[in-house]
Amino acid sequence: MLRKDVNEGVTFVHEYYRTFTRNIKHVARFYTEESVLTILKETELHTSHDKNIIQELIDKHHLKVDKVLISALDSHNMGDLLFISLVGQFVYSNNQCVRFSQQFILKNKKILVDNCRLLDEEVIYTPKPNKYKNYLIKVKSEEANDKSNIMQTFSSFGRINSLKQNDNEFLLEFAKYEDALKAFNDESLRSKGFKLEMNEEKEMIKEIN
Repeated sequence: MLRKDVNEGVTFVHEYYRTFTRNIKHVARFYTEESVLTILKETELHTSHDKNIIQELIDKHHLKVDKVLISALDSHNMGDLLFISLVGQFVYSNNQCVRFSQQFILKNKKILVDNCRLLDEEVIYTPKPNKYKNYLIKVKSEEANDKSNIMQTFSSFGRINSLKQNDNEFLLEFAKYEDALKAFNDESLRSKGFKLEMNEEKEMIKEIN
């Protein structure tokens, strides 16, 4: 037997998308003047717009949605709010299929927030540089033991946001990952006696302080 909040979520989504596929303009009854809608492609950045919700839905979908398939749905009550999260697929009138993920926040069966991402099956996920891991280089040098020397040497690779020193060890934070990597891979620095490390910020600060 389904929990009450799950039942409510299933009932709402079924009713919403049944209306949606019959006439997209009629889903206006699920929203209020205070409702917030975000519907974007997976890699699209959020931008503000002045369109009303129905016009935004029409513009984003382009074609009529004939069918909506739901593969996963979760919902939870929190006070007088109902949170719904789902994954599904839009089937358009030309048989094109687009997967999506969506979150609703409801109050009194009206939508407060509707966040929808249209998923791109062609997206290849690659790790992005972690700000606190890859922008930092720890430098050890027996000869170069002052900040000005280190700053002069390493600023040629790019802008340095911060420089911390502990005896003959220095922690440099570059503004750009590419610049930090360029410095780390430069063999001429090692030939001058510099020892370079790239590691997690927490570990390096613990060692250097």
